Formats: sequence, structure tokens, C-alpha cells
Amino acid sequence: MVLPVIYEVEADLEVGDTVRITAADGFTKGFEVAGFASDSIMNPALASSKRLAVAASDLEEVHAHTGTVEHLVEFWLHDPDTQTAVFAKDYQDSDMPKAGHMVDSAAFEMFTMIGDGMVAAVVILVSVLLLFAGLLCLRFSFPMAVEQDYRGIGVLKAIGVAPRDVKKIYLTKYAFLATIVSALGLLGGLALTPLRTRSITRYMGPSRVFGTGSCLRWLLC
Repeated sequence: MVLPVIYEVEADLEVGDTVRITAADGFTKGFEVAGFASDSIMNPALASSKRLAVAASDLEEVHAHTGTVEHLVEFWLHDPDTQTAVFAKDYQDSDMPKAGHMVDSAAFEMFTMIGDGMVAAVVILVSVLLLFAGLLCLRFSFPMAVEQDYRGIGVLKAIGVAPRDVKKIYLTKYAFLATIVSALGLLGGLALTPLRTRSITRYMGPSRVFGTGSCLRWLLC
């Protein structure tokens, strides 16, 4: 059996685990997990149904005791930006089944991103608040640091250093420190990026999984 990645991420299933299907009539059958697939339709948590890959003989055995048939009409559009709207209208005007809902790859991408997008929004909000707090700290700590170093400033002025040059010395010092801290923060962010985007990568792949085209599907209940 091959399951969507969502079961590996949220249910902590691993290859080799046993998944058991039961029916109301007492039928039960166990399947060994052989792997996980990045299924763009069934991986989003908002998708109410999940698609499992099993052998044809096992499917017939299970279907004889439980489950309902769900039809999936699928089309591949090479230029979704210009063809999706036209194709949707043509489909509506045709004699094809229309009992379900039409969705495209962009919709499934959005469904997948909603859960992680909420987490990302919270992280961004916290980051903005921390940045604001850091700026306030700098606003009050910089004058205090300069005040504590007033003797050094007095010495520089006593030996003939112009006030403009004194200001330039301190600005250069703090700009150097800010550059080091910013570089460390950037490196830390780059190092944590794979960890923070791990679930999205596992759901959708390391790159755009839909390629140059778009898959348009009509789910028929």
C-alpha cells in the first residue's frame, strides 16, 4: 500500500507499518505500508477523502465490503493562464457529467498552503514584533552607550578631532557590529529554512511539481 504523505507527517506512519481497513459487516484486511506519495489532490488536510494505492485484487476485495465509487475526470492544460477559463466554460456547455466541483492545480496548491500559511503568518507576526522590540532597545541603548563613553569622546575632542569625525567613528563602529549581527541572523535563517519548510517540501516537492502546465479536475460525487 502507498499512502499520501499527510499520513507520514501527521499520523507518524512509517514504511513497514500495518494499516487495517474494517467494514461494518465485520470484514477486516491489513496492508503493509510500502511508501508514501506526494499526491497533490489528497495530501491537503482540507481534502475530505484520501487516495490509497493498492493492488487491483486487493481493491476488488475491499470494495466488495465497503466504500463508494468516486469518479475523477481529469484534463491537462498546457497553458493554464489562458486556457482554464475557456475550458471551464466549454465543459459547462458540454454533455459531460457536472455533479461535482471543478478545481485546478492552483486550488490544490492553495489548500496545501493554508495550514502552513497560517503557521508562517504567526511566525512573521512574531518576527515583526521582535524586530520592533529590537529597534526600541537600540533606540534607548545607543544614547546610553554614548553617554557611558563620554570620557572617550571628550579625549577625542581634546586632541582636536572634529565632532563630525567623532560621530563618524561611532557610526562606523555600530554599523560594523550591525553588519556582523545581520550576517549571523541571515546565516541562521538560511540554516533553519529547510527545517521550517520541511512539511511544505514533503507535501509539494522541492520545486514546482505542476511543471509548465496545469491539471484541471472535475470531482464527481
